[in-house]
Amino acid sequence: MTDNQYIDLFGLVRHHRQISGQFGLPLFVRLLDGMPAQHEGDEASWTIKGRTTTAGKSLLELDVQARLVLECQRCLQPFERVVHVHDVLQVVASDNELKAEDAVEIDELEQIIGSDRFDLLALLEDELILEVPYVPRHDDCHPEPLTTHLQDDGLDDDIKRPNPFAILGRLKKS
Repeated sequence: MTDNQYIDLFGLVRHHRQISGQFGLPLFVRLLDGMPAQHEGDEASWTIKGRTTTAGKSLLELDVQARLVLECQRCLQPFERVVHVHDVLQVVASDNELKAEDAVEIDELEQIIGSDRFDLLALLEDELILEVPYVPRHDDCHPEPLTTHLQDDGLDDDIKRPNPFAILGRLKKS
């Protein structure tokens, strides 16, 4: 277990090591921006494992999970959702090794630039941000119906209002 924000990503991959730990949710400033208050003491649990393929590609397999308080966009009430991410990323040594975005095949892995002082917290936060629903809502949300208070506009219900498209119909006939 570790709670160190910075890791030697190249060493992790080279030695096929696995590490895990937790980060307190308040450390994820970008993730929590605009969200309701979270439960005190909540954490994001994570596990990462480095490995190499037979073709020599360096891979990072990660799992991160957090219980987040979100605001339902239907009823505007807070609710809890467990966000879980499992991803495999290819680790490259420099910008030169990154493939251009338009050259990446659909089935290819996302690439990240490794480092011997890699910011693990930033990577996990990015992954959680991508997993949070764009429009969060309860699975079974039944908001209260909106009630409108119509004021009497003084018009008698018996008076028929002219159809605004009636003139178009007359123009079409001529």
